[in-house]
Amino acid sequence: MREIVHLQCGQCGNQIGSKFWETISGEHGLDPTGNYIGTDPNQLERANVYFNEANGGKFVPRAILVDLEPGVIDAVRTSPFGKLFRPDNFVFGQSGAGNNWAKGHYTEGADMVDSVLDVLRKEVENCDCLQGFQITHSLGGGTGSGLGTLLMAKIKEEYPDRMMCTFSVVPSPKVSDTVVEPYNATCPSISSWKTLMRCSALITRLCMIFAAEPSSCPPPTTEILTNWFPLS
Repeated sequence: MREIVHLQCGQCGNQIGSKFWETISGEHGLDPTGNYIGTDPNQLERANVYFNEANGGKFVPRAILVDLEPGVIDAVRTSPFGKLFRPDNFVFGQSGAGNNWAKGHYTEGADMVDSVLDVLRKEVENCDCLQGFQITHSLGGGTGSGLGTLLMAKIKEEYPDRMMCTFSVVPSPKVSDTVVEPYNATCPSISSWKTLMRCSALITRLCMIFAAEPSSCPPPTTEILTNWFPLS
């Protein structure tokens, strides 16, 4: 069985990741503590893709939860599915990034990235056949954008032959509540252009459109992808 290591970074990434684990636990017939309560044996057939099986038949997510402040991590830990995760896989700081990409990428995030990579290596060592990594994060915040792209670069450098799948939330001018979100979203395309080359072209073009026409409505995602990244 090929395994995937999951990382969720920042407030948005942890909120998306928490919902992901609730959904996938239900699909595999697992309760909020990781115990199997399903009735169909097929539910456990591919559970090892995302879960490690611990003693007593308990399933533990192969997940690392990262943030530069403790608030969101504490919320996940005290949620109904908080006991599902391995306690050592909660990695967080105290100061936060303050919606600043540079703080997440160069200062507070850079100070914490080695701790995250240590936990990541332990999860990789426990895999029999690692397929790759998946990351949930936002490109508009400080932690998800700054520390998220820093982690991508470090992981790609250390595991260049493994798959990297990111679920990145791009800010929209219609729902944004932070003025620096466009800057946080464009900075990753400059610093991590090799990893995010195709995504950066989309982000840069969208920022140019919305800067020229602030009142314009963003086109549907499918239309954007079809126009800018044709399948042929």
